[in-house]
Amino acid sequence: MIGITATAVFAIATLLAIRARARSISALRRGLARSWTNEADTAGRKYPCVDLDLRLAEGALVGQVTSKAADRPFEAHVRVGWARATLEVFELRRRSLARVGRARLRLTDNRLDWYLVGHHGENVLPKRTELWPNPRRPSRLRFRRYSSH
Repeated sequence: MIGITATAVFAIATLLAIRARARSISALRRGLARSWTNEADTAGRKYPCVDLDLRLAEGALVGQVTSKAADRPFEAHVRVGWARATLEVFELRRRSLARVGRARLRLTDNRLDWYLVGHHGENVLPKRTELWPNPRRPSRLRFRRYSSH
C-alpha cells in the first residue's frame, strides 16, 4: 500500500515538473523572439557591437546576428532550455553552413545576458555582453511558407 502511494506521488510530482518545464520553455521562447542590441552601451567596454533579431518560425527560434566587426549578417538558431538558451551562429560558406560561434543566453528583467562559449567567433562576436530590446529596429525578418505545387 505504501509503495503504491509513493509511486503515485512520484508520478504526480514528475508530471507537474514536466508541465512547469514546458511552460517555462514556451515563455522563454516567446520572450526571446524580438530584436536585441548592445549598441548603445556606454560602459566603455571593448567588444563588437551586435544586433540579434529572432523570430518564431514553425516552432523554431531562428533569425540573424549582425556584427559591426563583420561585413555580413550571420544565421542564428536558438535551442531553448528551462532557464537559458543556446545560440548557434552560422555563416554560409560555399554551399554549407559553418559555425561561427556559440553563445549562452539568459533572459533577466528584460535584458539578455550573452556569454560566448569557446574561442570560435571572438573576432566578430562579443565574449560577454548585455543586450536589450531594440525599439528602433523592428524586425526585418520575414518567413514565407512555400507551397509544394
